[in-house]
Amino acid sequence: MVKIYGKHGCSACDTAKAYCQTNDIEYQALILGKDYQLNEFMKIGEGKWKSFPLITYNDEFVGDLEALKNILK
Repeated sequence: MVKIYGKHGCSACDTAKAYCQTNDIEYQALILGKDYQLNEFMKIGEGKWKSFPLITYNDEFVGDLEALKNILK
């Protein structure tokens, strides 16, 4: 399953969700401050990823939407 760690008002987050919906990819959208906190974001992104969205696939860190597309090819 894909998990999209995003925030309100993030167009890249919305694009990632739309991609999953369009391609029938099971996903869970998580919102900063509601479903997770910033310290969790930093841990998942291994301290290197500082932009939204952060995406995991089967609980493994992927990166951004382009990285997810490459994995799903």
